[in-house]
Amino acid sequence: MNTTIKATVFLLSSLVFEACSSPGIVTTWKVPHQGRQQYDKIMTVAVFRDKDDSLRAEAEDIFVKEIEGLSYQAVPAYAQFGLKGLAGLDQAETYFKLCHNGIDAVMTIALIDDTKETFQKPGDMYEYPASHYYNRVWNYQNISISPQNDSAGSDNGRFWEIILFDLNTLEAVCVMQTKSFTHNITGVTIEELGRQAIRKLHKEKVLTKGRKNFGSLRPF
Repeated sequence: MNTTIKATVFLLSSLVFEACSSPGIVTTWKVPHQGRQQYDKIMTVAVFRDKDDSLRAEAEDIFVKEIEGLSYQAVPAYAQFGLKGLAGLDQAETYFKLCHNGIDAVMTIALIDDTKETFQKPGDMYEYPASHYYNRVWNYQNISISPQNDSAGSDNGRFWEIILFDLNTLEAVCVMQTKSFTHNITGVTIEELGRQAIRKLHKEKVLTKGRKNFGSLRPF
């Protein structure tokens, strides 16, 4: 295993420590009366501040693998457009570029600084319309956080947020969040987060094409 791969594995493992007491996904919001969706191509996009692009790519690959377990076609953003392929585009340009490549849904996986954005209780999340979460992604640059501590040694709280966007309606159809944590508080690994998120989407009947690969999943 080369140095880059070792570093990536270490960082992914150290985002949060996996344990039996892992809180996993604790809040979920979805569009009321959401019908069954048969997306043709879902793109995963990992969002957090980090100079190590391999970490972002690894996170996107993990979610792609879980989505494909439901028999959907999925692609990581870095593979479809390159690590900087969507940088600098406005909302309209991004939308047309995605649609031109046959993508009709996007799943964002963001690590958010809870000193800049408060973790929401389930009831609080329903105060916002679906369009709120579509617009939210454009603010991720301001509220995201690095998986590593900053140079001053502080360890701000953070939480994972996963949003599934429907590009046909230009709205979010489902939002999931984990409980806030720090490096010193037990959380959930990115691998387990991917399994939990996709299982949750299947349980909520947001993604319903197939029923593969659920035998090894732990309850949450």
